[in-house]
Amino acid sequence: MSTLLLAGLILVPGSFTMAAAGTDAATPASVDVTGPWAGTWAYRNQSRGAGTANATFQQDGQKLYGSLTMFGPGGTDYTVVGVISGDEVRLSQPTFATLTVKGNEMSGILDGWDNATITLRRQ
Repeated sequence: MSTLLLAGLILVPGSFTMAAAGTDAATPASVDVTGPWAGTWAYRNQSRGAGTANATFQQDGQKLYGSLTMFGPGGTDYTVVGVISGDEVRLSQPTFATLTVKGNEMSGILDGWDNATITLRRQ
């Protein structure tokens, strides 16, 4: 993921952390995403690039913690925080995202200056 994309998303990291820590999802988690995941990502503006991704998540009830590594243009390692509601994973740091889990796959949109799609598969 591009440094520019993340720069706009982490300007106020404290507010994102508080949002994740203080948010109780309306629906209990119906999925367990604990463990390693791998897949692909691509900017919606395809001229910006695409790449592969690896993630490792830990889940405590509805709370999600972990790491996400984006390989490709400007990719790097990120610590992620979020909540799980039903079959949705909602990331709140370092980027906002809503990923839908279907069996051993999750996919969705990473919000930012130049949104990206991501699909991850359980390893």
